[in-house]
Amino acid sequence: MLLLGVAAVSKLWDLPRFEQSLRSWPVLPEESLGFVAIFVPVMELALACLFFASSGHARRAALTAAALLAVFSGVYGILLAFGHEPDCLCFGKILAFRHARSEAFWLLARNAAMISALLGPECVRRVGTRKQRPSTPAEDWTSERATARGFTIVEILVCIVIVSTLLSLTLPLLSSARSRARQAASAVSARSCAMLLNTYANDNRDSMIVYSKPGEWRSWPEADQSRLKCGYFYIAIVWAHVLKQQGYIPEIGDAFISPDAPAADPLTGQPLRYPGAVHYQPSCSFLATDGFWRPSTRIGPAQWRSRALCEARIASRKVLVASIFPWSVAARMGTERSNLTADLAFVDGTAGRYQFSNSTMTGVLGDGLDWAEKGALHATEDPPGTHTPLDDVDVR
Repeated sequence: MLLLGVAAVSKLWDLPRFEQSLRSWPVLPEESLGFVAIFVPVMELALACLFFASSGHARRAALTAAALLAVFSGVYGILLAFGHEPDCLCFGKILAFRHARSEAFWLLARNAAMISALLGPECVRRVGTRKQRPSTPAEDWTSERATARGFTIVEILVCIVIVSTLLSLTLPLLSSARSRARQAASAVSARSCAMLLNTYANDNRDSMIVYSKPGEWRSWPEADQSRLKCGYFYIAIVWAHVLKQQGYIPEIGDAFISPDAPAADPLTGQPLRYPGAVHYQPSCSFLATDGFWRPSTRIGPAQWRSRALCEARIASRKVLVASIFPWSVAARMGTERSNLTADLAFVDGTAGRYQFSNSTMTGVLGDGLDWAEKGALHATEDPPGTHTPLDDVDVR
């Protein structure tokens, strides 16, 4: 029951993620997800509290929890048995399905162990060979009065439903407040990264940081990753490590980790929040001439060179730093491009969260796989303004 209570608290702590996981259950109607996401953890927490708080209802709470786990496990087992890999050729979705299936058997085994632990005392009580002393009529009457003074399990469940309904109305407000707090924190981090790049530019003729020349492949800035090689546009990934190597920052701390980043990739399961992670990238607009970012004049690596920040026509509307969360995960999960958001910091130091719009993407997306051997990255889903000419200011 203690494990059940801990699981309930974890679900309530990150309610949006739990609601997102419920979307994979086809048996649940879309309109019921909000209520179910509240009801399930509240029910689990109430049963755990009832088990430890009232010895008279401990047995009933354990049996009710075992029944809920049995129903959940049964439905989960049916979905697992009849599930199949996606028919499309989306490799990410296939990996997600296989990852979920590999974890499903462990989850069912864990639930079976919990059900056995909950039903074990009841089974021992029923099959025990020791006979209990027959009770007297006076003891039976006293037991009935004691039972009558307590709440029945039906009354307790009704209270749980009422509390769940109230929480379903209030917790979304708290979740919205947490989301706004994450947005504010992420905007501050993006602004800090922009200020760091401005500091480097002030020391280097106002130019964007460059690590490898076009066609040159240098070792990764960190010594423990020296076997990896970095091309020209790879600076968008290793820029913070280069600045650390040059003494601009003592270490790559939590300020470079986006508050919107999940603990692990929802498709591959790879960790995303770890020491040294950098979730903010500088705009590649400052790594090539304006002609490279226009389809009609794009030639190739001959147009790659570091640009001065002052070359941006309108500094307050030219992106300097963009976050890779939350838009990257949402895009991989199938969210429409027009509904994606990213935290953008501009050349003048302002920052905020902005929504993608197809009309803002007027330049060439990405650095192009045609020049991958020269150090280009393939980037087709970057935030607005990060792969556009410096005089293209329609990014908001």
